[in-house]
Amino acid sequence: MRSKLATARDAATSDERYVRNVTALETVQPTQLGPDEITVRPGAPWVDPSDVADFVREVLGAADPRVTYTDSLGAWGVEVDPTDRHTVAMTSEWGTERMSADRLFAACLNQRLVKIYDETSDGRRVLNVDETTAAREKQERLAERFSTWVWENPGRARRLADRYNALFNSYVPPAYRGDHLTFPGLAATFVPHGHQRAAVARILREGRCLLAHAVGAGKTATMIMAGQELRRLGLANRPAYVVPNHLLEQFSRELVQLYPQARVLIATRDLTTREGRKTFVARCATGDWDAVVITHSAFERLPLRADSYQAYTDDQVGAVRAQLSEAMARNTSRGLVKRLEAAVARAEAKLERLLATAAKDDGVCFEETGLDYLFLDELHLHKNKAVVSSVEGIRSDGSQRAMDLDAKVWTLRRERGPRVLTGAPQPPSPTRSAKPGSCRPTPNRTCSPRRVSTTSTAGWRRSVRRSPPSSWHPTAAATG
Repeated sequence: MRSKLATARDAATSDERYVRNVTALETVQPTQLGPDEITVRPGAPWVDPSDVADFVREVLGAADPRVTYTDSLGAWGVEVDPTDRHTVAMTSEWGTERMSADRLFAACLNQRLVKIYDETSDGRRVLNVDETTAAREKQERLAERFSTWVWENPGRARRLADRYNALFNSYVPPAYRGDHLTFPGLAATFVPHGHQRAAVARILREGRCLLAHAVGAGKTATMIMAGQELRRLGLANRPAYVVPNHLLEQFSRELVQLYPQARVLIATRDLTTREGRKTFVARCATGDWDAVVITHSAFERLPLRADSYQAYTDDQVGAVRAQLSEAMARNTSRGLVKRLEAAVARAEAKLERLLATAAKDDGVCFEETGLDYLFLDELHLHKNKAVVSSVEGIRSDGSQRAMDLDAKVWTLRRERGPRVLTGAPQPPSPTRSAKPGSCRPTPNRTCSPRRVSTTSTAGWRRSVRRSPPSSWHPTAAATG
């Protein structure tokens, strides 16, 4: 909303007709948060590296610190002159003899709990409990000091507060009702609930939606109505419903019951065999279908063309390659270069796996079906997308199923724009969890234009989560 208001104000200076837009936008602006309402944690990517360098210089006493942030990895780097590591501030006030303050602060920035090991006479590494506990206490003190130091300078506080508000306090969720929708073709015996109308209205307006409704709230009917409205209004030419294998018959039956006159192509078992896929692709591409229903497994067996997989991987790994080249050009620390090289190598290995599944028979590929909008039932089955992170326990190579879906959605967006996917996951339960960012069906609209990564989960996590506490007590039995 803040960027829209700025645009409206610029337009109003040359055209008075936009004054009413300015007035309307001013009434719905989110309340500006002040420094006393914002908690800054070490590693928050919206804090500029130059500010972090100032902290190292002013608090830790390093003469000329060098602080870097690698967006693709969500990784921070802190380098100081070796002579600066032997000061009282580095080894006593904010650090220990075994772990200097700059290394502890770098661990804070990267959400790592430090561990200090001793080497035994037989070459084993044994965790030093006392030294580790002392280092983590200093680490916690550093995190607390950084959180207060950030706001001590009025100019810096004002600048960072404005940046925080621009990034995280600018979005006002719209309210949808859907009372105007008449649903031509819908069976007269079915009356949509208010939340179903609102969900359909949102899908029509935004083109993408996550139907995180409770079990029994009617997500199936919502998807069916939304698909038929998209088709009727010309917003989608051939919507497809991707459903779990065991729900193919049930979903298809409900679709026909809700829209008796709809022309529906159902990917039955005989159309998902090696030869049957050719028939399915041909019928899908040439028929005038109101809806196509296909199972998860059949959807996965429709590969993209090799050039599509190549373009997808180049796009995903392009930023990492660029940062690798930049890091090598400016003689960045070898550790960071190695991590970037490993990230590129993993991405290239994934490409080889994708290319192995690429379409080998002419015409039998996802692009040839003509599908231009996907409704994905049980979206949670496609979670565990690859997560790039420097935080321990967060990085994941991802699942093949999630990668396949991401590549197909990316291909659709490249050809048809962002309005290509609506998903209906199973509601979460206390016993089931997923890694942050492991399922990203839609691109982030609020953070990608600025310096909060949508590819690195570590960056987002540090913006909203606490730093690692020092209250974890190591045991003498722990070894490395």
